[in-house]
Amino acid sequence: MYVRKKKNKSGSISIQIIKKIKRRSKVIESIGCSKDPDEIERLVKKAKERIKELEPTLFDSVEKKEQRLKFLPISNEQLIPIGDELFFGAIFDRIIGKKTIFKLVYKKNDKLKLFKALVISRILYPGSKLYLSDYLFYFKKRDISDEAIYRLVDTLYKDEIKQKIEEAVYKDTLAKVGDKIVVSFYDVTTLFFESESEDDLRRIGFSKEGKLARPQIQLGLFTTLQGYPLSYEVYNGKKYEGHTS
Repeated sequence: MYVRKKKNKSGSISIQIIKKIKRRSKVIESIGCSKDPDEIERLVKKAKERIKELEPTLFDSVEKKEQRLKFLPISNEQLIPIGDELFFGAIFDRIIGKKTIFKLVYKKNDKLKLFKALVISRILYPGSKLYLSDYLFYFKKRDISDEAIYRLVDTLYKDEIKQKIEEAVYKDTLAKVGDKIVVSFYDVTTLFFESESEDDLRRIGFSKEGKLARPQIQLGLFTTLQGYPLSYEVYNGKKYEGHTS
């Protein structure tokens, strides 16, 4: 956030608190306006104090001014958390590793980094896959288009990619249960869409959520006795559950 002095047609100066959100300037709060230079400076000072309330930094608690001055060039926008990468990223790397699963289809393996970010964001920031763009922007200061996310999801559904990911998950699960799987569980759930339009996959069928007039898909999941995932498959919403396994 920063303070902006905006000149008005009347000749007065408006003092505003501005924040850059996805490369656009948004007025967060208007502090006041005046033509008097002394009053303008007072409003600017008030705006700066208000920014500290709206967006406190890690260094506000530093009591000595001479020590605090060392951190003045650092703002919240420059801070990038790495705890998610250190913890959940390490789990992802252990399961998927630096395998070249995407190089089966693409020459470069850049999609692995995006896939990793998608997995971590769904754990920390649950919601639509498109929330990945918000996660990367707010926490990693990276801009990504919705089209890039859609292209990634399309890639994940390619048979050879999906198979490699499931193999990696299966091997990790097998190691956790002592290299022996005696019993597995299979269940199917339905996921509905707000849209009323059907296609080859989204079909109106028996809804376990009571959404009788909404198109849906079915998700079948295999797990171990301990609840570790083994494999999954997506079916059209009209398919009889007994024919999915």
